[in-house]
Order: sequence, then C-alpha cells, then structure tokens
Amino acid sequence: MIHVGYHLANHIVCDIITTISVSNYVIITDAHLAQLHLPPLVSVFHQELSTHDARRLLIHILPPGEQTKSRAVKEAIEDFLLDNKCTRDTCLIALGGGVMGDLVGFVASTFMRGVPVVQIPTTLLAMVDSSIGGKTAVDTPHGKNLIGTFWQPERIYMDLTLLHTLPARELANGMAEVIKTAAMWSRTDFEQLEHASNELKAAIALIGEHPTESSDRSRALRDVLMNTILAAVRVKAEVVTDDEREGGLRGLLNFGHTVGHAMEMLLTPQWLHGECVAIGMLCEAEIAVQLGHCDAAVVDRIRDCCASYGLPVKLDTPLAIDDVMEVMKVDKKNEGAQKRIVLLTGVGTTLERRATRVTDTIIRKVLHQYLIPTETATPNILPAAEHESNTKPTLILCASGLALEWVQQTLTPAFLASSNGDYSVHSTTDGGNRGQLFIMDNIKKAAQEVANGKGNKTTVIIVSYTYAAGCTTMDDLSLEWYEYVLPNISNGEMQLPGALAFIQGLIGVRPRHMAAVPNPPSPSYFVTPTVHDYAETTDYQMAQWLHQADAIEFRVDLLKDHTSIAAVGGQLARLRQLTQLPIIFTIRTRPQAGQFDYFSEPSVYADLLVWACRWGCDFVDVEFTTLSAEQLDRVRSELRSRAEKIKCIASFHDPEHEITWCSPTMHDMYERASNLFPGAIVKLVGMAKTFDDNVALEMFRNQYSPSSIFINMGALGRFSRVRNKFLTPATHPSLPSPAAPGQLSIREITDLRSRLCC
Repeated sequence: MIHVGYHLANHIVCDIITTISVSNYVIITDAHLAQLHLPPLVSVFHQELSTHDARRLLIHILPPGEQTKSRAVKEAIEDFLLDNKCTRDTCLIALGGGVMGDLVGFVASTFMRGVPVVQIPTTLLAMVDSSIGGKTAVDTPHGKNLIGTFWQPERIYMDLTLLHTLPARELANGMAEVIKTAAMWSRTDFEQLEHASNELKAAIALIGEHPTESSDRSRALRDVLMNTILAAVRVKAEVVTDDEREGGLRGLLNFGHTVGHAMEMLLTPQWLHGECVAIGMLCEAEIAVQLGHCDAAVVDRIRDCCASYGLPVKLDTPLAIDDVMEVMKVDKKNEGAQKRIVLLTGVGTTLERRATRVTDTIIRKVLHQYLIPTETATPNILPAAEHESNTKPTLILCASGLALEWVQQTLTPAFLASSNGDYSVHSTTDGGNRGQLFIMDNIKKAAQEVANGKGNKTTVIIVSYTYAAGCTTMDDLSLEWYEYVLPNISNGEMQLPGALAFIQGLIGVRPRHMAAVPNPPSPSYFVTPTVHDYAETTDYQMAQWLHQADAIEFRVDLLKDHTSIAAVGGQLARLRQLTQLPIIFTIRTRPQAGQFDYFSEPSVYADLLVWACRWGCDFVDVEFTTLSAEQLDRVRSELRSRAEKIKCIASFHDPEHEITWCSPTMHDMYERASNLFPGAIVKLVGMAKTFDDNVALEMFRNQYSPSSIFINMGALGRFSRVRNKFLTPATHPSLPSPAAPGQLSIREITDLRSRLCC
C-alpha cells in the first residue's frame, strides 16, 4: 500500500505500529539523511512505543553514497541485527533514496528467510521508481543491481515535504524517471510535463518556505506536484502488479535504462542515475527512429522535455563505445548475447508490450552519435594537442604479410568509419585540413615518404603493426613512430577494439592522460594487477579489477618472463585486448620494492623502457635514480620524440625508510625528477614507521604540485593513500595480492575519505 501526502511523520509511525505488530522496529538510513529526517520519526516512535514495553526501536546509520550498496555492507547490517538479538519478529524501515531502499529491502528478503520492510523514500527518484515494485539488490564490479531479490514492502510512505531538502540536481535526477514513464506510457502525461516545469519547481520551493501556506496559489501548486508524482506512481504500481517478476510488461519501465545503466556504470559517481537515463532515453528513442518505428520529432520532444527540467541532453564526458557495449553484455534484460531495448513508436506508445531485441550494429551506430568524444573533454582529461592550421595528423600505417592484410581489411575500414569523415586513404598528399591516411608495407619506406614531404604541413605519426614484438627498426629517431604488437589470435575482430583505441589516442580523439588535479580535486586512481601471465586473465576479471579505475599499471617485473622484449611486448598486446584504459608501463627494481634485478640486467631495464615508448604506452614509469647517465639520455630522447603522447612518471621508492620527508634529500629528489623530465608526474614513495611519517609527508605535499604522487608504504602509511588525490595506486580484493605493502582498494580509499572527511 502506498501513502502519499505532506507532513506525514505522525501518520507514518502510528500506521506502522498499528499494521505491523513486531517486537523490533529498525530504521536504517545514512549519515546525511539522519541529520535531516530522522529526528521527527524517532521522536514519534519513542512517544508511541512508551506504552509498549515489549517493543523497541533500533537505529543503524550507514555511510552515504552508491558504494554503500554492496555485499559487504549487507553483511554488516545483518551482523548488526544479529548482535542486537533481532529475530523474525522484526520490521526494517528504509529511510532514504534508491541506495537505501534497494539495500535494506535485500536484507529484509533474506534475514531470517524474510522479514517485513517499509520504504520511506526521501528522494523524488526513489518515490517514483525504486521504492515501488519490490526490486532489491546490491551492486557488484560487474554491474548495477546484479545480486538481489523481489521482496514487496508492507508500506511505502511518500512524504512530499521531504523533497524541499533536495538540491536542484537531485530533483532533476528524479524527474528523469517521471519523464521516462510518461514517454513510454502516456501521451497526456508527457504533454503535461512539457509545460509544467516552472510550476513543479515553484511547488517544491513552496514546501520549504511556506509549509503552512493555505492560499489558492499554494494549494494549486501542491496539487500539480502531487498529481505529477501520482501519475508516475500509478503507472509503475499498475505495471508491477501485472508483472511482478519482470516477465515482459515490467520491462517497459526500463526505457532509457539499457544504455543508461551502462553509462552509469562507467560514469558514476560523477553522473547521477537520472542523468544517465536522460541520455539513455535519447539514444534508445534514436534507435527506434533508425529502425523506422518512430518519428525523429519524438527524440526532439524528449530532448526538450529533459532540458526543461535541468537534465543533460548531450554527453560532455568522453566514453568509448566498446566500453559501453561491454557493460551492456551483463544487462539483466539480455536474451543470451542479444540485447533488448524498449522501442517507442510515438510519445506514450511502444512497439511491443516488452523490450525488443536489437542488434549490436544499430546500437553502435546510434552510440556513435552520442558517445564518441569530439573536441570536448572533461576537466580531468588533457585536451588533444593543437596542430598547425587545425589540420589532422597524417597517419602512416605499416605492416607486412598477414598483419598488412588485417590492417587493410579490418582496421582501416573501422577507423575511417569512426573518424566521421575526418580521414580518407591517400596515395599522394593533397593538402587541406582533412586527415590523410597512408597504408604501406615497409616502415623505412614510410620514413622516406616523410622525408620527401608527405604530410609536410602536419604532424606525421607512423605506426608499424607486427605479431613479433621488438622487431621494428627506424633510423631517423626524430620521427614519431610506434610499434603496435598484435596478439596471436585467429579472430581479427578481437584485435580491433584495442588497436582502434590506440590510433584514436594518437590523433587526439580519445583521452590518454589524466590532467592536473582541478580545484576542488576529483580523485583519480590506477590499479596494479599482480598477475604473471595476462593470457590467463579473462575480460570479466579485468573489468572487475578496474572498476572505478582511471588507469592500469602494467608491472613488467611481476611477469613470468620479464627480461625478454618479445615476451613483454606479447603480454602488453594481450593487456590491450582486455582494456582500453590508459596503461602505466612500470618495471620496479628490487632496491625500490620490486622484483627486477637491475644489477644483473642493467641494459635490459633500459631497453624495456625504450620499447615502452615505442609501444606507445600512455605513461612510462622511470626510476630516475636507477638509470645511468647514458641510459637516462636514451630514455629521455625516446620520450621527447613522443612528448604529446607519452607522459613520464619520474619515480623514487624508499622501502627501507632511509630518507625522511622533512629531509633536504627528499626535496632534492623532487627537484632532480622535475629537472630531468620537465612536465613529468613526480612519484615519491616512502615507508611509514610511525604516524608522524604521514604528518611529515602531508607537509611535504603542500609544497608541490597536486599533480604528483606522494605516498607511504606499510600499514601505517594507508592514511597517505587516502590523502593522495592524483593517480593513487590501488589494488582490488579479488587480486592475488596487493602490489605494495599497505595498498588499499579504491572502495576502501573512498570509504576512508568519507569517514575522515578528506
């Protein structure tokens, strides 16, 4: 039963106690909402329970945020209930938004094989969507809501008074679900939404400013808000009543969610659920248009309606199509490998009374319009380099034998299709601003063509494709050239995503590096898989390890064979099959807490760093105190010829605690790294023997660029990892082991930041 109204605190408590007679009432909420909405409910509960000696009220407060919706937190709640001797004679009360409702509902469905649950949604999104229908779940690294149950709440109380505490962005977040419901169900409701945005905003403002106002204008505005929410609530209630287990009809409620959920998985926490659904609605409506089921004007109307409520209507954050498609593979609505999407035939009408099977080809075509990054990038990404006269870089792709055949028949057509007409294949230079692409069977021939003036008004980038790592030679070291190692697999299509992403990164349409930390800081992370052979790693494992990561560290010294150029290049080729995240190429030596024996193989260490540059790794970690002067010059030369594409991480590790953070020597290390590698990211790592080492580190950190990595190893050094905001090294619980003592997972770091308010 759903109760909707204003100022419902007294009614909620009295109704719960009257209709759900149990010994234990447990309110579960988060720390933020506890301050806003918990006191009135607790006050009434204490008053009403004062005459019931056998009944009690328990309160459990959780950290706020999507990360709370996890299996670990579910277990913690269950332990809290058991520690407090709760039995089946218990009612759980979820006070919060979708995160709290989904999580507490899941706990209720499994605790003692099922106890009553009550939903008190505090957000518009939860009121019109997640609180209704009995869906419960937690998130996993594989996707959202993949582990859960259907468990109907005994009551749902929607106190519209609570909405006045929401920020404008959160209200817009909820309106996405209201718009979604009308767009796929009711033309009349959608038309009302098209014209009611100002009234709804005024109604919500009025709740907070004039809670006792009784004028005609006040009542009219409250009615608009009430009727808008009721319209969406009635539709969802009707649908879930007819199809509780999502056998068909309930799938209509996922309009905008197939694409939207995939985006949310990749963009959270920067993007909210409703914001991703808004883009998802536009993409999925456009799919219906492309398939001939819907008029293009419908897309325009949805776009205008979303915009009027402050929702985004275009993606301003770069996203790779392959990443989105990969996440969509684990969508619950899929039938095997076939994706299912709700297709509109008009405003308020759908092609089927369920989601329809759609091919990957048409999905990719539409995503190409909405998701491929162009000139705009997020503040966290370095902009593409500016070229003379705004011309595109000239690309020369070289290969021979089977590799040449693959470049000509698979890679080139895919690249041209992804370039939106910016590139075309040439045999001679014709000038102009259109990008030129040349295919050649010999890299030395390519070098000669450059010397003869091919692309002489643009940047020229040469890429050699080979199945044998480390075999490419180039006499002219001033040229910007790369060797791209193809994995030894028979399926050429599997090689394509990584190879295509590599070219897009070189020409600047795909981000390669994390930029300087903005103010306020937006944390970034890299994860280090502690594996010995990437051929034994699955794409699902990699996706799990890299959840929320901004880059991946390729730790060469951890590989089974880390002294062979061919073997390391082959491992890198396999890694590029598994992820398109920026790659940090690292060889950590034994004196600096790694496993590479530099003193036995000093030339191999330098050779590998040189090849890391030639292989086009996004970041190359250089232990600047390890290399000889001659080796440093060699590595610096390779980096200079690819300065816009490869970022150096100048690193120094002190695992024996020989240098303190307050000593002049550590400051000298920073200056030396900056002078040797101008523009590099400086990474200095100490060892915390006491907590004072963390205090000294923070004083050191405050003196230098925020685009640096300063951390302490060891259990006592974990605080420094929480304080570091730029490319913080991290592990994952499912990895065999952390890459360094004291290393935390991204989730652990974010949780500690939340607890420590830093």
